[in-house]
Order: sequence, then structure tokens, then C-alpha cells
Amino acid sequence: QQLQQQQAMARPTAQATARPAANAAVAQAWQQQRAQQAVPTQQAQPQAAGAIPSKVGLAGAGQDVYVVSTKGPDGEEVVVRTLIGEYTESGNNHGRKVYKKAAERGSGESVDVYLYYWDNRDGPSFEGWWFGNKLGGTQVWSHNASSALTPPPSGWKIPWDGAVRHTLSVANKAEQMKFEAQNKMKTVGGEVAQVTAAARSALEQAKAAAGIYNSSEGLQTAEKLLQPQLTALAEGMKTLTDAQRGSNPEALRQVQQLRSQLQGLMSSVNVELGKVRASKAKADQSEKMRALEERDLAVLQEVMPEATAKANAAEDAVEKAVITSEMIAAGGDDLDEVKQAVAQTEQAVQEAQKAMGEARIFLNAKQASARRFESETVKAKAVKELGQLQAQLQEAQQKLNPLKNVRQDFVQRTAAQKVMQEVLEKLSPAEVDVDRAEEATVLLKSEGNSKEMMQQAQQAVIKAGDHLNTVLRFIEAKKKTAVGLAKEELNKLEERARGSQSRLTELKNSQKEATERIGLEVLLKDAADKLQTVAETVAKAADAEGPFLMGVEELPLEETLAAVKAVETAATAANTAASIARMFIATKLVEAKRFTPELSKEAQTKLKQFQGELETHTKRLSELKKSTAERKKAVTMREAEHEVKKAEELAAAVAEAAKVLEDDAKLTELSSQEIRAASEATIKAEQEASKHLAETRKFITARQIEAKGREASSEMSSELIKYETRLRTAQNEIAKYKKVSASVDQRLAAKKVIEDATSKVKAVEDKLEKLVELAEAIGAPAPKAEEGEEAKETGPPPAKAAEQAAAEAQASLKAAGRFIDMQMRVQAAASKEVEKLKPRVEELQEKLDQTVASMRERAEKATVEAIAKESEQRVTEAEASVKKLSEAEKPFLPDAPEVPSEKVSETLATLEAAVQAANAAVSGAKTFVGVKKLAARRLSEASKKSAEEQLQTVVTRLEELTKTLAETKKNMAERKLSIVKREVEAKVEEAEKQVEAAETATAALAAVGKPAEQGEGDEKKEDAGAPPPADEMKAACEKAGSAQQEARTVVSASQKLLLQRQRDAKVASGGSSVVEEISKLLERLSGMIAKLDKQKGVLRDQEHKFVAQRLHKDAIEQVEKLENKMSAAADKAAPLTADDATMAAVVFLNNSVDKLKKQAKETSKTPKQLFAELAGGKETLAEAAFVSRLQSMEETGPEDMTLSEAQLKAAFKRLAGGKEDGQVSETQFVDEFRTRYLCAAAVTMTDGLVIKGGKTVRKVDLGEVLDGLDEPAKEEALGLMRVKVKAEKDQKEGFVTLSGNQGTVYLETYSQFSALQKTLEQDLKGVQEAARDTAKYLETKVDELKQVRTGPLSETKTELLKLKPRISKIQVAVQELKKKAAQAEKKLGSVMEEEKKRRQEAADKKAAAALVEDIVKLVTTAEETVSKATPGAEGLIASLGGDQDSPLAAMDSSEKELSAAQESLASLMTKIKEQMEGMKGQPAKGPYAEARNSL
Repeated sequence: QQLQQQQAMARPTAQATARPAANAAVAQAWQQQRAQQAVPTQQAQPQAAGAIPSKVGLAGAGQDVYVVSTKGPDGEEVVVRTLIGEYTESGNNHGRKVYKKAAERGSGESVDVYLYYWDNRDGPSFEGWWFGNKLGGTQVWSHNASSALTPPPSGWKIPWDGAVRHTLSVANKAEQMKFEAQNKMKTVGGEVAQVTAAARSALEQAKAAAGIYNSSEGLQTAEKLLQPQLTALAEGMKTLTDAQRGSNPEALRQVQQLRSQLQGLMSSVNVELGKVRASKAKADQSEKMRALEERDLAVLQEVMPEATAKANAAEDAVEKAVITSEMIAAGGDDLDEVKQAVAQTEQAVQEAQKAMGEARIFLNAKQASARRFESETVKAKAVKELGQLQAQLQEAQQKLNPLKNVRQDFVQRTAAQKVMQEVLEKLSPAEVDVDRAEEATVLLKSEGNSKEMMQQAQQAVIKAGDHLNTVLRFIEAKKKTAVGLAKEELNKLEERARGSQSRLTELKNSQKEATERIGLEVLLKDAADKLQTVAETVAKAADAEGPFLMGVEELPLEETLAAVKAVETAATAANTAASIARMFIATKLVEAKRFTPELSKEAQTKLKQFQGELETHTKRLSELKKSTAERKKAVTMREAEHEVKKAEELAAAVAEAAKVLEDDAKLTELSSQEIRAASEATIKAEQEASKHLAETRKFITARQIEAKGREASSEMSSELIKYETRLRTAQNEIAKYKKVSASVDQRLAAKKVIEDATSKVKAVEDKLEKLVELAEAIGAPAPKAEEGEEAKETGPPPAKAAEQAAAEAQASLKAAGRFIDMQMRVQAAASKEVEKLKPRVEELQEKLDQTVASMRERAEKATVEAIAKESEQRVTEAEASVKKLSEAEKPFLPDAPEVPSEKVSETLATLEAAVQAANAAVSGAKTFVGVKKLAARRLSEASKKSAEEQLQTVVTRLEELTKTLAETKKNMAERKLSIVKREVEAKVEEAEKQVEAAETATAALAAVGKPAEQGEGDEKKEDAGAPPPADEMKAACEKAGSAQQEARTVVSASQKLLLQRQRDAKVASGGSSVVEEISKLLERLSGMIAKLDKQKGVLRDQEHKFVAQRLHKDAIEQVEKLENKMSAAADKAAPLTADDATMAAVVFLNNSVDKLKKQAKETSKTPKQLFAELAGGKETLAEAAFVSRLQSMEETGPEDMTLSEAQLKAAFKRLAGGKEDGQVSETQFVDEFRTRYLCAAAVTMTDGLVIKGGKTVRKVDLGEVLDGLDEPAKEEALGLMRVKVKAEKDQKEGFVTLSGNQGTVYLETYSQFSALQKTLEQDLKGVQEAARDTAKYLETKVDELKQVRTGPLSETKTELLKLKPRISKIQVAVQELKKKAAQAEKKLGSVMEEEKKRRQEAADKKAAAALVEDIVKLVTTAEETVSKATPGAEGLIASLGGDQDSPLAAMDSSEKELSAAQESLASLMTKIKEQMEGMKGQPAKGPYAEARNSL
């Protein structure tokens, strides 16, 4: 920055040419300044000829004051910052006033700046106004060629010979202040007028929008119009306050007038805004209450159907429970029927109570929600209606309460009958347990008893006792509440139980004796087993002693140790076994005394025998242990000798390894590696020997401890002490050789120091040789690349590489010297050898100094050449940039063709870039040359002189380039402004076209939004509320929006361009007219933006209107679609809500078809053949033939039952599709014979019966109908029933599983009723989901429109809320239809159950009649037999055989006949009883009950 400042201030001293002496002095001063890089504050030079002495002083009254300022971003430049400030009169020079810069307070500036005029006495180039540090001085900053009497306002060059700095201006302070005050008042007046006009317009618009102050939308619009105006008026007041400061009286008067206007207008706006806000609050509150009432009413209307349904359902459940309870009284004495009625009543009561609870919870929740309604009217209505439902529930609850105890009454009535049966059920099993216990105890007295049998007998007695105790407790409990006969029977049963208890006591005594006998046997057996164990372990210990008894006096040490250890282990085991046996026998002797006397004596005798045998084994074991201890002592001494001897051998090995290291003479002859190897071998041997010594010492110590605990161990201890002494001697030898090994490291270190010092000196010599080579390469020409090859990079420049090498060599040399000095002090052993290297180091230092000096001379020479070359290159680049600028200026020349408007911006940008590039290149070249001058000053005197001579030529070329560039920029400014004017006008015209296109598109959109107005008559009325087609409206909206967006984009771009060009024109000289033109164009653009804003509002309104219409239409379509779905589902459910006769007809038809199927199967006829037979060859089947055939069919089983003619006709009508006189076609007839299945759960169809390895055909979906092709078959591998089917949907065939192994049913038998029911279930589910989705859709849209208070969307929100009750009605209808479907299913089940019951009753009646008939026949036969035998017997009794020839024979014959009759009667009674027993499981009423009564 200092160098640029000096160049800017520098100029030729031609002003001092009046006197040669002065000229010479100035020239000399200028050379000194440039050579010494002087700061701006130099000493004053002698005054030039013609100068008038300055009269410096303060500016007094009437003196002119000028202000120097800048309009651009160059205020921080050193020169500009020096010039900016106020200048006061300070004398005269050459007929013009001289001005001096007034010092600013606290700025600390010490440079004097003068503004003065210089005439043409020194030539025309020096004429004009100057900024300098003194009059005629050599230090100047800026120049203006004007010869005006006062300082010119613009046209100042910085530097003095550079380009004109358009941003710098000089103005008279008084005139400037006056002009600024006028402009300020003009600006303030315009702003206030604009604010006032806008506020008055907004006030009128607000009053019009507010109307009578009752529309929330109008009031909101008025508030939006007025609120910004208050802010704008306040800003206007603030602007007036700011303008009032420092203004003259006239300006103050104008400000006061404007203030009064603003205050009055602000008051009017405030009053109107307050009125609008107050009215808006009231309107909002009213609208809010109306919306809340509508919302609460919609919620109530949505809740009440469900609440009413729940209350009615609960009331129906209570009525059902009351009706069910009446069946208990109708049951009479039939206990089973009464039980069933009680259970049904109880279930009905639970269901009713559950329904009551759900209804009450729901009503309570809805009452709580209703209390939170914000509309008092709706809240009162909700409380009243929900309260009525609560009262209805309370009345039903009062009916239900008495039915809750129905089971308790029934239990109390039947409990008395159960007591006796319960006691017998418990006592009989207990007596059986007593009998079993007795049998088990008797078995114990036999010879084959065992412990297991004893345990079984004891368990049986315990079980029987527990059972009896339980029974007795049960009887005692029953006796407390029993009275009369029941209590007497309980007493008898208690005596039976007490007798069984006495039997158990006797059995326990018998078991005790048997238990003691078994215990004695077990005891003796255990003792014998333990004694046998002792004998075996002692024998094993004796066998382990075998190796010592082989005749070998001394075994090997390892074998001896193993044998001793084996004997010790066996002896320990034998000793343990003996201790266990001894303790066991002693314990059992005590236990045997508690037996009976006979068994106790026997046990003690046997146990004492065992004790004697145990003592014998113990004695033998003691002898064995003694001999083993002696052998172990001998083995221990042998092992100690072996270990000590091995330690001594290892110590000798250490001495052998360290022999080389003891002799210093031999050590010096060896290399470092050999010494290191010998040291490592010695260390290794020493470590191995020390380790073995430690282990041996531990062994000796352990044996010494063992010896102290034995008898006669003194001899062994003394021997062990001797071994310990030998170990200590070996340890001392090893320690001696360990010290020898440690001293080797010190001797090796000394040797390594000598080697390191020598290597460091050698490294310095190598680096010095490299440095000499690099120094010789400095200044040498680089090798030329061969033709066709590029020059190769060879690394850093030779001078830099040489400097780096010199630094490295110097560092290495110093490091080597320091290392040698340090080692001479530290290593005494190597000091002599190291000292011999000192002369070599000194010689190397001297050679290094000579090389560095030579290298510097070569480097300065190369530097001078590089400075000249680089400076020449930079000047060449600057000349090329100026040449490019001339090329870029050609389109702006007078004779050049006119530039198209769309290319103006691009051409101007190219020109600006060229100017900046040329400016930068020239300035950069100047800076670079200045830097190189500074670099040359650091060279030696000869090199410096050569460099300055070469740089002077470059400076001259740069000055010529600077003049050329300044002239080019000056000529370019005016032509540039003309092109800019044409460019901005073209942009504004383009923007106007785009805005017109947007207006056209918006008008077309408004026309599309009102299609109904174009109709006539009735058509116009019908289509008035219909929205326009969606595609047409969407296209119109998109077109208008796109046109508006494009227009806004063009206007914004144009506005941005105009503002940029306006800023450029303000900076440029002579651009005031362009600035005014651009301001007018900007006003036109502002009007366009206002039009676009208005069009945007129209677009938004049309979009809102269209969205509201489409939203309402879509919602109505969804609700109507939902209602149509519900209507279709209701139509489909019509067959399910048929009467009982229709349901019965379904059952009759199924029965008839089953009979026909059975007949067809028996006669091997197909359904088609059977139809042809019934129809008599006709195409349809008549009712008469159908009824006739079924009436003629015989009953093949008791369950078969011929239907009546009316029932058969009902079945045929069902078969004919409900027609009275209908005919059944072959297709209808055959269709009933088809085996069809309905898919109850998704399952896979495969190509074969076997699942494993089968190929999947496809997946069978839920609810799909399948035709059965074969009878179901079992898949053997998995045990699943599968059937071959054909899908009705796509006719694909395959096998499907009927039910899984976990109970999942995949296929169930198809019936029209079940299929219709499942289809209806799916349809109702779809209706429910659609209702839920539609309700959610309405809620979402209403929630989205929650914040919308006015306009089409607000009206649509109200219409959407009105649709909610229709959805609620559909939801209630779905529930009702579900309920009807469930009732239909229940009704069909009831009809089928009744038909099944009827058929079962018929079968029972036949079976019972046949049974009674058989018994009647047998009874008749028996009566005949008795009637034949009794008369003869009665005659014999009466006559005592007097009327017989052979009375005794006659009596014998009569007795036989009577016996035969008696046996026949007994057999008949037995059969009758068997039949009656077989009928016990049959119902209490019905055919079997009548048959039982007959029997």
C-alpha cells in the first residue's frame, strides 16, 4: 500500500522549471524519495517561481469552505482518505485561492493537504488544480486540468497522471448545504404527500368496505386497509421531525403545515380503526356463537341415534331376560328343564346387565360431552334428550334386579337332595382304600416281602387314613346343618367310617413289626457291604506294594516315586473305608437297641462279629503304612541328590560360557556381534541355572518340612542340610559370572561411540561434496529439450537447492562437532580415538565457508536476470490486456453497427470485464515492478545497479500504457450511456407486453368462472350453481397463473436492471439525464406491479370459488354413493329377513333333496337321469310329480320322516325360486345336487391329493365358491381331509384341504343362505369403511376451512356440516341391518333345530313304540305260561293230590312248570330293568318317558 501511495503521489517536477537550480534540486529530491522509499510527509522543497507566500489561518467570516467527498467504495484507499475533508482559505497562488485541509479532531493526522491552482508557465500538462502537501511541491495526490476560478467539482485524476476518479467530488460547503436542504424538503414533501394520499384513499375504501359495520369480512378488509396507514403516517411524522432539525425558518414553516395535515389525518384514521375493530369484535363473536351452535347441533345429531340404539338394545335385553325367567315356573318338576331355564335366565340377565352398563357408560360420557357444549340452547336440548334415555334405562334396571338371584333360589331348593349322595360318593372310595391297605398288609406276612412292598402297604394305609379323615370331616360339617332323617343317615354313615378307622389301626401295628424285620435285614446287609469294601481296599494297598517285592533291591528313581505314590493313595483309601465302616457299625449298635428284644439281640451279635473282622483289617493296614514310609524316605534322598547334581552341572555350564568375557585382551579382538553373542549365551545359561536352583531349593525346603513331622527324622534333616550347602556354593559361582557378563555392555558402548563419530564426519563430507556440485550449477544454462519433447521439471531452482544443501551441511557439521565434544567428556575410554577426528571437522568447516561465498555471487547474478525477465513478462501481459480492451470497445464506436437491445447487457458486461482486466493488469504490473525494485536493493552494489537500469525501461512502457488506458475509459463513458438508455427502454416495453398478456389470461379465467350467465331461460337457472368443468377451470387457472408469474418475473428482472443502470449512471459523469429517464421507467414498472397484484387477487378469488364448488360437489357425490351402497346392501339382505315359512321351506327342501340324493345313489342314477324320470321327458318338472315321488318313498330309518303335502309344496316353491305355479328346469334341479363349498379362510389349491411335492395351482380367496368333483379323501402323510374341487371363478381344478390339524376350517358346505350372509357381511363392512372414510373426508375438509370466515369456502364449510347427519343415518342403518342379519341367522338355526328336534322325536317315538311292543309280547307270553301252570298247581294244593293217580309225580310236574314260569318271569323282569336303565339318559318328557311309564 505504501508503494502504491508513493507512485500515486509521484509526478515530474516541471513546476520548478523557472530556475535551473530549483529544477535540479527538485529532481535530486525526487530521486532520493524513490530510492529511499520516503513516507508522504517529506521536507518542503523551495517554492517555485510565481508562488505567493501562504497565509495559513482559520477560516473567518465570508471565507469559502470546500468539502471533498467520495460517492464510491474507495473511501478506505490511502490517497482518497487523505484528500477527504473540509478545506478552508489559506492564501493565493497564480491568481486563485489556496485552500488547506482542516485537521479533524482526534484523527492524529500529521500530513498537510493543500488545494491550489497552477498556471501553464511550466507547460499545459501542469496547468490546473492540484492536491499536494505544499504549493509547488514534489508530493501531489490528484490533478484536474480545469482552469476555473474555483475548484472544479469533478474530473479529478488519482493518481495525478492516472484515470479520472468519477467518485471524487469537490463542492462549496454553503451551496452544498443549501442544495441539500432544498432537496430534503422536496423529498420530505413528496413522501408526506404520497403517505397522505394513500391514507385518505385507504380511509375511503375502509368506510366503503365496512358498510353498516355488521359484516365480519368487510370489517376485516377495512382493518387491513387502515392498519398499514397508521404505520405509514407515524413514519411520516418521524420524517418531519428529522427534517425539522437544522432547517431554516421557511423550511420550519413548511414542516409545521405538513405536520398539521398528518395529525388531522392520523386522528381520522385512528377513530375509524377503533370503530372498525369494535364492530369486528361484535361480528366475530356473533358469527362464532352461530358456528358453535351449528357445530354442537351436528355433534348432538350424530350422537343421538347411537345413544337411542344402545338404550333400546339394553331395554330389549331386559325384556328377553324377563321372558326367559318365566320358563323356570313352566318347567315344573322336570329338573333338567328347570336347570336349562335357570342357565338361560342367568345368561340373559348377564347380557342385559352388560348392555345396560354399556348404554349407561355411553350416555354418561355423552352427557359429560354435552355439558361442554358452548351453545346453551344445544346444551339444554342434549341434557333433556339424554336424560330421557337415562330414565328409560333406570326403569329397565328395576325390572332386571329381581332376576339376579334366580340361581340362588334354585340351588337352595336342590341342595338338600344332594347331601346324602355326596357323602356316599366320598365314603365308598374311602372304604375301598381301607380294603386295599388290608390286602397289602396281609401280603407282608408272606415270605416274599420286601422294602418296596412295605412302602406300598404304608402308603395304602396313609392314603386310606387321609381319605377317612376327609370323609369324617365332611360328615361333621354336614351334620351341623342337617336335621331329621338326613341327620340319622349321617350318623349311620359316621359309624361305618369309624369302623374302617379301627381296622386301619390294627393294620398299622402289623406293619410296624414287618418294618423292623426288614430294617434289620437292610442294616446287616449295609454293614457287610462296608466291611467288604474295607477288605477290598486293604487288598489293593497290598497289591500296590508289589514292585518292592519283586526282588529288585533298588528300582529306578521314577518307578520308585510312582510305586510309593500308588501305595500311599491305596492306603489312604483303605484308611477312609475303615473309618466309615467303624463309625457305621457303632451307630447301628445304638439303633439296634430300640428293636424288639428278640430282634435287638440278633442284631447286636452280628454287628460285634463285624467289629472283630474290621480290627484285623486295620492292623494289616498299619503294617503296610509303616513299610511304605521307610521306602519313601530312601526315595526322597535319592531325588534330592539327583536335583542338586543337576544344579551343579548347570553352574559349570555358566562358567564355560563366560570364559571368553573374562579376558579383556581377547574381548577387544572380537567384533561387537561376537561379543553380543557370547554375552547372550552366558545370560541364557545363567537364567537356566538360576531357575533350576530355585526349583531345587523349593524341593529341599519342602522335604525338610515333611521330615520335621516324622519320627526319627534327624538323619534325613542333616542330609538335606548338606544338599542345601552345595546349592549355595553353586549359586555363588553363577553370581560371579553374571557380573562379568554385565561389564561387557560398557565396553561395547565405547566401541559404538567411536564408530558413530566416524560415520557422522563421513556424512558431513558427503553433503559437502553435494553442495559443491549444486553451487557450480547456479547460473549455468539449463539443458535444452530435444525437438518434439517438452522440458522436464528438474526439481527446485539450483540456487534454492544449493541454499538448502548448505543449511543441511552446516547443521550436520555442527551436530558432528557437538557429538565429538560431548563424547570426549562422557566416554573416557573412547576419548583418545574420538579426539583424532577434530582436525577433519575444522577442515570441513573452512571448505564449507568458501563454497557458500561462491554460491552467493552466482545466485545474485541469476536473480538480476530473473527480475528483468519477469518484469518484461508482466508488462507484455498488461499490453495484451489493453489491446483486448480496444477490441471490446469496437461495438461502442460511432461507426460501429447498433447493438441489439437483447445483446446490450452481454456487450456491457464484456466491456466492463475488459476494463477491469486491463486496469488490474496495468496496476499489477506497476506493483510487481515496484516490488522487484525493493528486491534489487537487497543485492550487492554491482547487482543492484544492473537491476535498476533494466527496470527503468519497463517503467517507461508502463507509463505509456497508463495514459492509453485513461483516454480509452474517458471516451467510452458517453457512448455507454446511450446504449444503456436504449436497453432499459426495450426492457420496459417487453414487461408491458407480458403484463398485457397476463391481463388477457385473467379476463379469460373470469369468463370461465361464470358459465351459467351465458345460458338462457331454464337452462340458466339449472346450471347457475354448477361449477365449470374441472379441466377447463384448471387449464384457465394454470394459464392465468403462469402468465402472471412470467409477467412478474420479467418486471422484476427489468426493475433490477434499471436500478443497476441507475446506480451506474449516477456514478458516471454526464449521466443525470439517463438517471431521470430511468426514474420515469421505474415508475411505469411500479404501475405494472400494482396491476399484477390486482390480477393476483382476481385469480385467488376465482380459485377459491371453483374449489368451493368442486368441494361441495365431491362431498355430495361421496354421500350419495354411500347411500346407494347402503340401498344395494339392504336389497341384498331382503331374503335374510324373510318370514318363518320361508325359513321352514329351506329346511323342507334340504330334507327332500337329501332323500332324492339317497335314492339316486341307491339306484345308481345321475341327477340328470333322475330329473328326466320325474319330469316324464319334459323340459321342466311339475309340482305334482315332485310331491308324488317324495310321498311314495319309504322310510328307511327311524330318522326318516315323510313330509306332509303342504311341506313338500313349500319345498318345491323354494326350489322354483319362490313362484307359486313355477316350473323347475333341469339346471335348477341339478344345481341342488351339486356339492359346493365356500372358502372360509384363504388356502392353497394344489394339483394332487398329497401335499408334499405337489405343485401349487393358485390361492383360493376368502368367500370364493368351489364345486366338489369327488368325495373328500384322507391325505395319509399328514392325516388331513382333502377334496378335489373346481373354482367357479376361473374353472381351475385342484385339491384343497377341508380343515387344518389345528382346527382351522378352510372349506365349509355351501348354502345360498350362508353365501348370501357372507356376501352381505362383506358389503356391510365396505359400507362401514366407506362411511368412515366419507366422515373423515368431511372432517378433514371442515378442519381445513376452520380459519375461513367469509367467502365461498365459508359457505361450503356450512354445507359440509349439513351432510354429517346423512352419514350418521347410514351408520345407524348398517347397525340395524347387521342386527337383522344376525336375527335371520338365529331364526334359521331355530327352524333347523326345531325340524331336527321334530325328526328326532319321530324317531324316538318309533323306537320307543317298538321297544314297548317287544316287552308287551314277552309279558303276554309270560302271562300265558303262568295261566297254564297255576290252575293245576292250585288243584293239587286244594286236593292234596287226592284226585291224581300219582300225586307225587303230578306235584313234581307242577313244581317244574311253576319253576319254569318263575324263571321266565325273572328273566322278563331283568330285561325290563335293562331297558329302563338304557332309557335313563333320555329326556324326562317325550316318547321315552311314556315308554318308561309303560314299562
